[in-house]
Amino acid sequence: MFEGWIYHILAGYLGHYVRDLQREQLRIGLWKGVVLLENVELRLEAFDHLQLPFAIRSGTIGRLQLQVPWSPLHSPNVYITIQGVRVVASARTCAEWTGSAAEQRAQAAKQAALVAAELEKIPERISQVPSQSCSQSAAPPSLLLSTPPLSRVQDRRLVASLACIPSSTTVLTIALALLALLPHPLCSPMPLIFP
Repeated sequence: MFEGWIYHILAGYLGHYVRDLQREQLRIGLWKGVVLLENVELRLEAFDHLQLPFAIRSGTIGRLQLQVPWSPLHSPNVYITIQGVRVVASARTCAEWTGSAAEQRAQAAKQAALVAAELEKIPERISQVPSQSCSQSAAPPSLLLSTPPLSRVQDRRLVASLACIPSSTTVLTIALALLALLPHPLCSPMPLIFP
């Protein structure tokens, strides 16, 4: 019963970025506070709003682990560990830069800019809200990924803080964190494999 509830919550959050999330891919360690997803496939259209100069042709995440510390419930940290990211990318063809696909990417970029503007306002909002009123807020708590130092990105460990923000921004921040793992620039159509 509890696993079904967690599955529906994760499917709602991650459904925009992962394809065909199956219940068999989900493992929950209730007492340890660990949620583990294995072998998830990325949705290719999920990254269109970034207007990247290359196209993501396929992508998988070998393991995505969320660790929520239960014992210190007052602790604001939730740890997200991403391992085994595999992305196949190639240069965009001329046809992909024109027509309706380009218009859809431009529209997605505009929406992402609006969300980014809202994300910039979050630290200010959090500092204005007393710490105890966050738990009493009508908005459900969700993850806000902090900007990790370079060593954290290289370790592929991202530290998240619990904050009262709209839940629709959670998925965007996780996707941006995934893109932070990619080396820049990507100029070849060779697959990128992160162990």
